[in-house]
Amino acid sequence: MVKVPDRFIDAWVFYLSEDEKGMWVAHSLNTDQIGMGKCVLDAYLALYKATQSLLAAASKDARINLFSRAPEEVCCRALL
Repeated sequence: MVKVPDRFIDAWVFYLSEDEKGMWVAHSLNTDQIGMGKCVLDAYLALYKATQSLLAAASKDARINLFSRAPEEVCCRALL
């Protein structure tokens, strides 16, 4: 078993998808994981589940990189 951080702090941005009309995207700035949904809450829950899965997988496999910065165009959305 691999040690993952006891405390995981992340930053997420939410925006309307440019590709999927009417869909919201929740995007993690520190893990580059995304969740999508028909409303912000659904996108939030999808990203929460994806992040939990990533943390669980990383705790079992040291080859999994927990942190991967989101692309700059996504990070810039946090400043708008």
